[in-house]
Amino acid sequence: EVRGTGSLEVTNEENHNDGGKNSLCVKGRTASWHGIQLNLSTFTKVGETYEFDSWIKAVAGGVQTISMSLQYT
Repeated sequence: EVRGTGSLEVTNEENHNDGGKNSLCVKGRTASWHGIQLNLSTFTKVGETYEFDSWIKAVAGGVQTISMSLQYT
């Protein structure tokens, strides 16, 4: 799911995982906070500790700031 504007596409380009086949591509964002949104409630348990990481490729030129945030509700 995309948070904000833009479109989300599953692609076989730029996959980082060994043996993996797909990656996600977000196009058409109009604000820095627009991007991939994933509900992890079915994969996590209260009281457990989790570590998150990601591999990100920016296709536009120039200096860019990339961030990952967590919303807990």
